Amino acid sequence: MRIFAVTILLACTPLVALGEGELQFSLGGRAYATQHAAALVTTRNGKSRIVVAVKDINQRFLLMLSADVAAGNEKQPLYLSSADTDLAVTLRSSQGVFSLLPQQQLAKDANITYVEQVNIETDEFEDELESPAEIQDRLRGKFHARRKRKKMRSEYRRVKPAWTRMSRQNRLETGAGVIQNGAFRDTHFTLQLTPNVVNGKVVSYQGSFSGSGRFAAQSGSGEIKMLSGGRFHVRVEHAP
Repeated sequence: MRIFAVTILLACTPLVALGEGELQFSLGGRAYATQHAAALVTTRNGKSRIVVAVKDINQRFLLMLSADVAAGNEKQPLYLSSADTDLAVTLRSSQGVFSLLPQQQLAKDANITYVEQVNIETDEFEDELESPAEIQDRLRGKFHARRKRKKMRSEYRRVKPAWTRMSRQNRLETGAGVIQNGAFRDTHFTLQLTPNVVNGKVVSYQGSFSGSGRFAAQSGSGEIKMLSGGRFHVRVEHAP
């Protein structure tokens, strides 16, 4: 009974607030903690990319979390899941490499084009060969009014794939222009962000992260592993 009471007490103990720059998490029984983390927000073409990153030379690890959200949403509290958000994680350490990519990614429209043949009707008419029956009729003096087809001209044009004109939902439903990352099919990751907004700009984030990803040791095959207890408090820089 005494042990049970202590367990409950520890579970109810509030987490200690982190100072700016602090980030911590655990992977494979090893705890990581640093005071050098920061965030970057880049907004382009109606989307905002939030990146939380740190490179700790002393502990020999590099961590990068990134998420794409609609422009303006970076100023709102967010609870993001890899199931429905372009969420990516990369951790490089002495243990190995932990990574996570969306199970489905939309291919980028980087001016992708292909050549398409287009047949265009002209004002000229084709010279059609007579059929054997028509030749016999003509020899017997029977003439038929023949309907000639208009000539077609082939042109080759550079066109964009049809999926570039489809909505995100339609692309995911049809699979058009979608990259399937099968290696991450059984993974799941969450990222929670609470922004501090001053004069219309995010100046810092507090948040948490955890979930499963693909882990590969320096020598060995990849396996799914849990990253847990992720927390951070970071200042935010804005890309010009």
